[in-house]
Amino acid sequence: MGQIKNIAKRSQQWVNNIAVNVEKAIMSVDNQIIDINREQMLLSRDSKDNALVHQSTKSILLTPAYAKAQNKPKPDLFLSGEFQRSMFLDINFPKYLIGSDDEKTNILQDDYGKPIFGIPKKDQLEARGLTNKVIGQSYKRAVFR
Repeated sequence: MGQIKNIAKRSQQWVNNIAVNVEKAIMSVDNQIIDINREQMLLSRDSKDNALVHQSTKSILLTPAYAKAQNKPKPDLFLSGEFQRSMFLDINFPKYLIGSDDEKTNILQDDYGKPIFGIPKKDQLEARGLTNKVIGQSYKRAVFR
């Protein structure tokens, strides 16, 4: 009976600190979650899975001269890679936000709209699977040690 009480005690301690425990767990897979958003950008899609549309040209295509210079017809928010390498996950339990510390962030959001950051509905199951797995592992390690 003593072992069950210890398990219950450790379980309650984990739950009492759930925000911190969940944050630590999610941060262990932050790059995988951010990669889902990066992949979306590379497919010229925003976080709502809509085509990236330049706000001033109202086009999903780059201008012909810029497209030729970049050797691609559509924007993917990847020029040097610095913007996407500077992406981060900010957790405010029970939600998390994706952003970038790169100096071009505000310009890109102005050019392509605010929903460039985030996990589209079609990929939320994958992201939830990643986070649920590590949260479950954290709980099991803390409670059943």
